[in-house]
Formats: sequence, structure tokens, C-alpha cells
Amino acid sequence: MKKKRRYKAKKLVLNVSQTKYGVVRYVARNQFKMRLSGAPYMAEYKNPNDEWDLLWTDGTVQVDKLYRMKPYQRINHFPGMYALARKDHLARNLQRMANIYPEEYKFFPQTWLLPAEFGEFKK
Repeated sequence: MKKKRRYKAKKLVLNVSQTKYGVVRYVARNQFKMRLSGAPYMAEYKNPNDEWDLLWTDGTVQVDKLYRMKPYQRINHFPGMYALARKDHLARNLQRMANIYPEEYKFFPQTWLLPAEFGEFKK
């Protein structure tokens, strides 16, 4: 009887060169059993230019970095995310859409951008 060959799954590599949060490293290593790369001050990490599958970044992502990514690579942010993630930008964008499509955008409450619209808010 021929013995079945078991393939060992490749560990995902998380690039943590652009995060300051230790909890990201902890969860990736201990909960998800990922390999870490991108922190040269720790011996177990590899160079940030090494191959990686996931990139965790605390800030915005430069568009050129997105263009250099390989098809299998993923990142925890996308360009223009602030347009949805910041309440003031989200409110402004929803209001713009409501002006264009009033029937479709009745689902959100009236919103004011303070302090710029404080006078309207007081009325």
C-alpha cells in the first residue's frame, strides 16, 4: 500500500515593518502561526524587502507600493480609505450623494460638519 504524501501548508508571512502595535505581532505569531518579517531589530524577523503575503500598516498606503504588490499580496488599508473611515469625510460624501440621488439616500440622519456648519446646527 502506497503511503499518502502530506503537504505541509506554507506559513503566511506578515510584514510588520510599518506597525508599532505589539498586539499585531502577538496575534499573528501566536494565534495565526504566521511568520513575521520587516523588523530588523529582532533576530526572528526577516528583511522588510523579503517576500511577504500580508502587510499590516498603521498609516496610509502610498500608491506606488500598491503598484509594486504581487497579485497574491494583501494589505490592511486601501487608498482613499479616509473618505469612508473618517466621520467628517463620510458625512460629506453621503451628503453629496444625497444631493444627486435624493430618493436613494434617505437612510442616514441629518448631519452637520462642525465647527464649519455650527450656524446651521443651531437653527
